[in-house]
Amino acid sequence: MFLPFLLAGLLASATGAGLIFTNEKRTVDYQQAFDASPSEFIASGKMRTEGFIKWCLYTLYGMSALIIVGIAIFLFLPTANGRVAGLAIYYWAFRYYFSTTFLKSVHTDTMHKLLPSLNKPS
Repeated sequence: MFLPFLLAGLLASATGAGLIFTNEKRTVDYQQAFDASPSEFIASGKMRTEGFIKWCLYTLYGMSALIIVGIAIFLFLPTANGRVAGLAIYYWAFRYYFSTTFLKSVHTDTMHKLLPSLNKPS
């Protein structure tokens, strides 16, 4: 009965651990790319953030649908395994929805607005 939550927790933990290790390498790579050519870094950063902003909308729609699926499974499968599976799907989709929304609003939108100002002298 706890297996769906265990799998959801392991998936979340693996995602977090992967981000910890790749984020350190990305930070160094981004610093080196900016030092090598600020204008190319800014252009690639604008393309990267614009791509994420477009992709993010589809992710939010998909996770909203998965939240509804999780709630429906919880409500319409009255067995213990059905309810746990519904809650695990709901938890995973809500966590992904929340993190994507947070990443878009706090990081990506801010970075997209600040990129042009990196090239200007302060």
